[in-house]
Amino acid sequence: MSLKKKIFSFFPLDRLVRWYLRTSGKEYLIRFIDGLSNLGRPSSVFFPPELFEQGLSLVLSGLNNTLSIQSNPHWVWPLWVERQQDPDGEAFIPTGVNLVMGNLSRRDWTAIGIRGSQKEGMVDPVGMVTSQPFGWSVLPFLQFQGESYLPPRLEKKTKQRLRNQTDPVVITEYNVSPNLGWECEAQALLTGGEELICLTQRLQNRSKETLKVTVGFGLRPYNMLTIGHINKIKFKNRLWRINKKPALLLPTEPDRCLASGGERQDPILGSQEMPQVTKLRRRSGLLIGQAEYDYRLAPGDEVELVAVIPMGKQSMGQNNQFATLSLKALKKAKYQATEFWQKNNRRGIQLTLPDVAFQEAFGAVKNHLHVYDDGDHFTAGTFFYHFQWLRDSAYLALAFENMGFAEDVDPKVAGFLSLQTKEGFFRSQDGEWDGAGQAITTLVRHFLRSGDTKGLEQHFPALYKGALWIEEARQETKDGQAPHAGLLPAGISAEHFGPNDHYFWDNFWGLAALRDLSKAAQMIGRNQTHKTLEQLAEGYQERLAQVMGEACQSNPEQGLPCSIYRPLDTAAIGTLVSLWPLDLFSPFDPWVGPTLDYLWENNLRDGLFYQKIIHTGLNVYLSAQLAEAFLARGDQRAWVILASILAHGGPTHVWPEAIHPQAHGGCMGDGDHGWAAAEFVNLVRNLLVKEQENELLLGLGIRSEWLEPGKRIELQDAPTDFGILSYELIGSIEHLEIKWELKRGPGHSPTALFLLLPKGSVEADRWGIDKVRVALDGDVGRLKIGRELVESNCDTQKSA
Repeated sequence: MSLKKKIFSFFPLDRLVRWYLRTSGKEYLIRFIDGLSNLGRPSSVFFPPELFEQGLSLVLSGLNNTLSIQSNPHWVWPLWVERQQDPDGEAFIPTGVNLVMGNLSRRDWTAIGIRGSQKEGMVDPVGMVTSQPFGWSVLPFLQFQGESYLPPRLEKKTKQRLRNQTDPVVITEYNVSPNLGWECEAQALLTGGEELICLTQRLQNRSKETLKVTVGFGLRPYNMLTIGHINKIKFKNRLWRINKKPALLLPTEPDRCLASGGERQDPILGSQEMPQVTKLRRRSGLLIGQAEYDYRLAPGDEVELVAVIPMGKQSMGQNNQFATLSLKALKKAKYQATEFWQKNNRRGIQLTLPDVAFQEAFGAVKNHLHVYDDGDHFTAGTFFYHFQWLRDSAYLALAFENMGFAEDVDPKVAGFLSLQTKEGFFRSQDGEWDGAGQAITTLVRHFLRSGDTKGLEQHFPALYKGALWIEEARQETKDGQAPHAGLLPAGISAEHFGPNDHYFWDNFWGLAALRDLSKAAQMIGRNQTHKTLEQLAEGYQERLAQVMGEACQSNPEQGLPCSIYRPLDTAAIGTLVSLWPLDLFSPFDPWVGPTLDYLWENNLRDGLFYQKIIHTGLNVYLSAQLAEAFLARGDQRAWVILASILAHGGPTHVWPEAIHPQAHGGCMGDGDHGWAAAEFVNLVRNLLVKEQENELLLGLGIRSEWLEPGKRIELQDAPTDFGILSYELIGSIEHLEIKWELKRGPGHSPTALFLLLPKGSVEADRWGIDKVRVALDGDVGRLKIGRELVESNCDTQKSA
């Protein structure tokens, strides 16, 4: 049976649509279907069917958004709606014939959750909290001196931060008056077996007079992307229930509570004169609830107000214990959480850098990775992408490995293997052939790094079957003299490259899988299988090199396009995966420089990579891939990109999948994207230690100013492919001193260690490949390097 018959075919649905259009007199639309189905190269899968479900959710939710929002213009809507409806703002997006209204300019949030849990809540940039995807939200609000202060309309007066710079606790501060301090803290807690979000509003009278204020929590039927339907709402015994399920617990009895349909007035704008209804239902799902507290604050007085939200989906019978939570229990849970995160900070890789802000960002993202961990699999996000994708999982798994969290990768092995079809294909989505190589490389590298020969032995048959699938898929294209002969079939690949094609991206992952598995076979003594895989990999690489050469020669820039059939364009970013993390080619191969120069000159905007296909936004993880390629060459342009990534991460150090070039908010995918977070910590780690061409390179990306006298760089307990590395680099007036130790384990092959140092100063107008390479002898050592040697690049050192 051929590969095309083994996989899902789109054509039955295609014929049904054509039949409907012919019989309904809309035959002219068939030309559009023909155009779509014939874009790119012929493929057995027109489009991954799993993505149609996502598309349907976008359409249905978008229509709900449009009709609900535009028919209630007197409401206070979430930040993204307020900005997109402002005709004077840079984020304004007209509806027009596009009746599907979505968040295309402020798709931003920070996920919070318990480590090891599949549940996450989300905090938007002005403090609105949503406890689950597509759910309702809680909005803090304040009434003071005759004015209503509402976070979605306070963006320019709002600041956000993480507690202690790195703890996953989001604090939103509202600068509404010099006389009154007001902030709201959102924290995920675990108490009595309950996962919850604790919201704490704090008020402080900074004036010399007594102040009267009203502060409250609003239950709102929307979230960061869509309407979040509230069909039934009820308040009783300090507990709000939404759709018959526990929703918001108020440990302190409020002064007023009301439920409203908001037909003529949004109660958040002032509810004192409205009837105190505490129970309502609406089939439209557009109900509002809120609780209010009145305070008289004497000069210097401070007050805390707490509300609690259960995390994730709850059944009607659950949370009896939740309804009785006390302030004392919450205080204890907060104390335990603080202790937990202090301990977690000491887990895994540790680094000390002269740049404190940069170090804090790294620590914050390291502490944040757990929100993409759903136990038996990784997820690309916490809302729209809250499911497994092999592509994102490969980068997330590597980030967890690099951070020293290999034990968190162990439970994912079964999840990866569960996606394998009976033919051997590791299927993330039909038509995305890169998953085959991503699953194999991720699992093999996990086993090799941890020295888990038992696990490798146990799962080797499945991995080998996957490798044979890759070879069989290649054999399907070998007939004839087509330019793509011997490559994987055409597919949509990583989706941001364009229509179906024979992408180099897919083939780089496939080749890496064969090479890695060949090494694994040798490690466990399967010598004949090792030789077979080695031969397959050599044949694959030889054919791939031929096609790459032809592709480079076909364009005037001499760079490597994404496919033999494409010119050099924005999708060429996908070719850089061959340098990192796959390490298939030298970063100084002839095609690399022209490709990087093309992408730099044609796709950099505001220091980030602007992806012109599908995303049409500034993309952080693609920017990091470009920076990784520059880093591999010792090119200082890597730091231009890294500085911009850091700046666009905002105060909580999270990134959406793509960023609106004008509004600077998220415009696609999840507002807190796992692949982006993974690429950031991987890139920072690679600045200090990086495996490249079977060598271990220390300090490849360190900056000249980090080596000034009195400054220190320290890396501790960093997992690598060759063992656990620690080193310290100290600058003084006379010399640089390095102390290092590499602890090897089972499965770690020997390698050469090199320290790479900046040669002289780097001028702002020159992108030099300019490094001094110092050999470090032995797995443990100490060496002093004279500064004059670094400046002169003397004969005892080898220039990169």
